Amino acid sequence: MRVRLDIKGVQGRTRDQKVELLIELGATLFDDLRNPDSTGWVTMLDPEEQRDLRGQACR
Repeated sequence: MRVRLDIKGVQGRTRDQKVELLIELGATLFDDLRNPDSTGWVTMLDPEEQRDLRGQACR
């Protein structure tokens, strides 16, 4: 089963800070499609099983 999560910056943290926190917690960066204007997205892998968490709509 695949799961897609949309993570937004909250509580004073930007999206990029959230991505770095998830990496620190064990997630793996799979594909980085962030743009300088803050658009785009990041695909990460499950930290426990290293599965691609990218949803079908992102392909």
